[in-house]
Amino acid sequence: MDALLLTLCVLLLLTASGLGPSLLLLPRNESPLRLIISPAVGLSTFILLSFALVRFGFTGSTIAETTLIILITLSVVALRISGPSRVELKRAVLPIAIGLTALALIAWPLFYEGGRHFIGYGNPDVPGLLQQATYLKSHPFGLYGGEQFVGYAYGVRPDAVLGMFYVMLIGSATTGVPIWVMFSVACAAMVAIAPLCTYVLCADGLRTSRCTAVGAALVLAASAQLANTFYLQSLGTLCVAAIGPLALALSLLACREFHLRITVLLAIVCGGMLFNYYPGAAVIMVLLASVVVTAVVASHITIKQALVLTCSVVAILLIVSVPYLGNIIRSLSFEMSGNMLIERSASEIQQTFALALSCLPVRPGSRRFR
Repeated sequence: MDALLLTLCVLLLLTASGLGPSLLLLPRNESPLRLIISPAVGLSTFILLSFALVRFGFTGSTIAETTLIILITLSVVALRISGPSRVELKRAVLPIAIGLTALALIAWPLFYEGGRHFIGYGNPDVPGLLQQATYLKSHPFGLYGGEQFVGYAYGVRPDAVLGMFYVMLIGSATTGVPIWVMFSVACAAMVAIAPLCTYVLCADGLRTSRCTAVGAALVLAASAQLANTFYLQSLGTLCVAAIGPLALALSLLACREFHLRITVLLAIVCGGMLFNYYPGAAVIMVLLASVVVTAVVASHITIKQALVLTCSVVAILLIVSVPYLGNIIRSLSFEMSGNMLIERSASEIQQTFALALSCLPVRPGSRRFR
């Protein structure tokens, strides 16, 4: 039961962090879009702002706490300026219920065993990641010592640090539980968010009927692929499952009618994934490129509009990622040129693609761009 409460606490923290950008960047209408994407947007915004504060030499706990204060303040302002309507609140109930259903169907072993005892399938990467997260809690990002991380997650390069660590840190600081307990809890939170973003992809991105969107979200909630990824404790891949559908939905909205606010929100989502799990960001960028190319080929947007959209997203990403871009590019080149990609990363990338695509309804059709 303690793990369930911790998971709900993390989801509430992410929702509170994401309400500000969601309410301010998207227009108020009868769609529950602004509300149900708040946890995913909160995750991306929390990670981006945390990495922006890294350069000031704060410890991980200070960064996480400062980020939370800033984002909650922004959410309070957003609620006063453009709060949700009753219709939005009412229509958000069903997608949220599906997310909680996924949590019950898939994460019940965690809730049964408790956060201190659950290890899933015993992912060997987890001890190294937890060592980094524990070190970050009381040390500045820039004060890594090589001896602490020899043999763990590619050494001490900044790109080896999952942005999700800062969410784990604020969860630990808020609840008082050890940081290592928060890893499985963070995985469970992603399980709950994935169906919400799948609903958004279908209802708002592909403009399917509400019944189709609910059906797609339910299918993902009961997906063996999503469950297996949770039991493997592949936190990065679970983040792709949560963020990927939202990125696709926003790209479809941007291709349908270009708005700077939607482009900024899309860049925030992509940037959050870049600093959270950079191989997953590569997967998402491939999916987004396919959407833009399809829209151009189908004559739904012009080449000029596609270039404007692409350059806008890339420009925003470059602004926030310049200090770390070199490390990320070198890491991707290293993995693509060595045997590591063949021996270990290939299966995970294939699994990520399968998980990201499993949320798509059958035969969406190019007419959904209209």
